[in-house]
Amino acid sequence: MHAQQIDPEMTIAIPNQQYSENMKELDDNIETMMGRGESMITVGNQTRKAYTCKVCGKEGQRINIINHIEANHLVGIAIPCNPCGKVFRSRYALRWHTNQHHTHRN
Repeated sequence: MHAQQIDPEMTIAIPNQQYSENMKELDDNIETMMGRGESMITVGNQTRKAYTCKVCGKEGQRINIINHIEANHLVGIAIPCNPCGKVFRSRYALRWHTNQHHTHRN
C-alpha cells in the first residue's frame, strides 16, 4: 500500500476520535456522507441504484463507497489493531494489516 494525497477541501475532521470494538459512531458518520445515486450498477445478476459519496460524487457499490469515504474524506480516525496496538485510518487498512501480519499461514 502506498500513501495517497488527501485533499483537505474534501475532508471532514473527526477530532481525535478513537474507535475500537463498537464502530456504530463511525458507521453513523459515514451514512450521513453517502446516499443513493441516479445511475444504475449491476452486481452479479442484480441491477440497482449505485451509492454515492455526497462529498465528491463518486458512485459504486455500498462497501466500496464506505471504504472510499473512510480513506478519503474523514480525518482524525484512529482504529487500533488489538494484537499490536498499531493505529489505522480505515477498517480496510486494518483488515489488510491483520491479514499480512497477524494471520497464521501454513
